[in-house]
Amino acid sequence: MTAVPETQHSQDQPRGRSTREYWDIRHATSRPEASGTLAHSSAANEWFYRAKKNRIREILRWSHISLKGLRVLDAACGSGQFVDFFLREGAASVLGIDFSSVAICSCKKRFAAEPKCRFGSLDLGNKLPTDMVGSFDLVCCFDAIYLLPSIKHFHNGLRNALKPGGHLLISDHYPLTSTKRHDDLVHHSHDVYTQIFEEGRLREIGIYLQTAVFLSPILPSRFQRSVEIYLPWSLYVLDRLLLCFNKPITPAAERYYYLIAQKDITT
Repeated sequence: MTAVPETQHSQDQPRGRSTREYWDIRHATSRPEASGTLAHSSAANEWFYRAKKNRIREILRWSHISLKGLRVLDAACGSGQFVDFFLREGAASVLGIDFSSVAICSCKKRFAAEPKCRFGSLDLGNKLPTDMVGSFDLVCCFDAIYLLPSIKHFHNGLRNALKPGGHLLISDHYPLTSTKRHDDLVHHSHDVYTQIFEEGRLREIGIYLQTAVFLSPILPSRFQRSVEIYLPWSLYVLDRLLLCFNKPITPAAERYYYLIAQKDITT
């Protein structure tokens, strides 16, 4: 399996191409993990997703959240890499939404035989349809919320879908000051999240490092490619060990974290 050149971060968008066009093209490729990181090979991405699912399982357990019987909204679901995780953990239903129609078509085919799943094309930054407002026990948005650069759209993306008492689980850098990567990608500061949470009556529960090694290559190019192709499990083992000791290798500027918050039960 050929490694992908380390020319782009998974969310970096070439100039002159709209965000929607970029992701439609990404999801039209033959790579099954189109939502993954282009810095790694397909083999490594498989372990990358396994690492993320185990990390999410840990975070949910630490927060005393069980998915059994929950209605889950997978916002910006991409290629549907987490849908099987939600189902295995006992979710009653999963609705996946994404602004890429190509991604949604792919998900519909992939989970055509699963009655608990539905998928629809919807821009996370727009107002939700009435039947979705206050309907979900868990709303997840992984590695995508920062594609809503305007505060108005970002605000829409973090509110209204949750039931009172429901939980929000999202990933971002959460920098000290908002960081603009390009016109269509802004990592909003933790203070911005705090303000929106207060307005939406959400209580932050915690922030957790996503992975220790998977978000950027950690070895010289030649060795990185060889390890990813022939020994991708070794990166996974290293990731688990480093997380146990809270020792990330990935540079601080490239680290992603999961943030979990709960909607005020009296809302």
